[in-house]
Amino acid sequence: SKEGKCYGKDKNGRVTCVRYVNSFDEVKLRSLSTPNPTWIAGGGTVYEHYVGRSQDLYLSHIPGAHDCDTFFPDISGYSEVGKVPAEGFEFKRYTLTNGNTRRKVRRTH
Repeated sequence: SKEGKCYGKDKNGRVTCVRYVNSFDEVKLRSLSTPNPTWIAGGGTVYEHYVGRSQDLYLSHIPGAHDCDTFFPDISGYSEVGKVPAEGFEFKRYTLTNGNTRRKVRRTH
């Protein structure tokens, strides 16, 4: 994997870093070795792998019809539990409602 980059501190004084990994196994190992949540930004294959395995999803919704050929996987097993409107999009949180996961893995879209 590539070395990560740190971008400063969050509101609690913790350093915010990004790590780059090359496999699902490496994500699992890193997420199990830290008490901090793991955030995943992917592509279609990465998202397909984690939907149903993640307790929480954090997704941005951009309204309108868009010319695209890739879509986010089905999240019918999740319930929307919150949203924050922003200029031009909404940021929504979903929680898994039918299934169990052992570790929270969060992703952005």
